Amino acid sequence: IRSAAEGREELPLKVEAMVQRRLDRLPTPVADVVRAASVFGANFWPGGVARLLQRAVDDDCQLAAQHELVMPQPSSRVADQSEWSFRQPLVRDAAYASLLDSDRQNFHLAAARWLTEVGCTDLGLIARHFDAAQERSRAAKLYTEAAEQALNNFGDLDNALDLASRGLNCSPGGENRARLLLTRAQVLNRRGELTAASKAADQAGSLVPPATPIWVEAQRLLAASLIESGRASEGDARLQWALSSDFQLIPEQQSILLSTRVRGLADLGKSSEALQVADKAVAASQQASEVVSLRALDSHLFALMSQGRPDEAVSAGEALITKADRVGNLHLASRARINTASALNYLGRFED
Repeated sequence: IRSAAEGREELPLKVEAMVQRRLDRLPTPVADVVRAASVFGANFWPGGVARLLQRAVDDDCQLAAQHELVMPQPSSRVADQSEWSFRQPLVRDAAYASLLDSDRQNFHLAAARWLTEVGCTDLGLIARHFDAAQERSRAAKLYTEAAEQALNNFGDLDNALDLASRGLNCSPGGENRARLLLTRAQVLNRRGELTAASKAADQAGSLVPPATPIWVEAQRLLAASLIESGRASEGDARLQWALSSDFQLIPEQQSILLSTRVRGLADLGKSSEALQVADKAVAASQQASEVVSLRALDSHLFALMSQGRPDEAVSAGEALITKADRVGNLHLASRARINTASALNYLGRFED
C-alpha cells in the first residue's frame, strides 16, 4: 500500500520475495506455466501459453488453479480460446519479474505472433507485445491502427491518446508518424487542448505530400484548433493557403476546408462571406462522402444562423437532421437539432 501511495509501480522487495517463495514451492512445470502466462498480463489464454512453452499446459493450469493462483473466465476475447486470469495482481507481477530479459522478449514476440494467428481483434494488445519484443516498426503500425480504431469506432479518447503516444515512442517515420500525430491532434482538439492540437496537426501535415487525405485533414484540424482558440485570422489564413490553386485539391477536399472556413469567417464578423463560402462547400460536396456532405450542410446551417436568417435555418436544419439520422451520425444530428431549436425559438415557434 505504501509503495502504491508513493507512486511506485514495482513490487516492494519483501512482498516480491514472499510471492516468489510461493511460486518456487510449485512443481517446476506449473511454475513455468504461471511465469509464461504472466507475459500476457492479468489475463491469459492457455493456448497462447502452450505456444510460448511449446507443450501442452491444460493440466498445469488446473494445478495452478488448485493452488488459487489463476482461474478460468466465463468468456474470452479471442474466439475459440479459453481465457484465464490471475487471482491476484501481485502473483502476476512477481511471476513476470522473475523472467530473464531474453526470455521475456522472446515470449512477447511469440505472444504477438500467436494473438495475430488466432485472430485477436485487440490491435493495441498485439502492438504492446511487439513493442516489448523490441519489434518497434511492427508495433508502430499496429499502434497507429489501434489508436484510430479507438478514436473513430469507440470515441475512447484516453485509450486513443495512450496508443498514439506509444506509437510515437516507437520512432516511426513518414506517413505512419503523421497518422499517429493526427490522432493525437484529434484527441487534444476534442479535449479542448487547442494549442497542443494545433502543434500536432501542423507536424502531421509537414510529414506527408500536399493534397493527400492526411495532409488535408491536418490542415483542417490545425485551422479548426486555431479558430476555436480565438485565433480566427490565423486559422482562416491557413485555410486560404491550403485552398490555393497551387495544391489542385479535388472537390471533396475543397469542401472539407471550405466548411471549416465558415466558423472562422463568422467569428471575424464576415457573415455574408461565410454564407458564400458555405454555399461553395455544399456545391463541392455533391460527389463527396456522407461525412463530408454532412459537414458542408452543417456549415451552411451555421452560416444562416450567423447571418440571422432563422426561416432558412429551420429548413436547412431539418434537412440536415434527416440526413444525419439516416447515416447514423449522432454528433451532427444532435448539433443540428440544437441549432434548429434555437432558430425555432427565435421565430416564436416554442412548441416546435
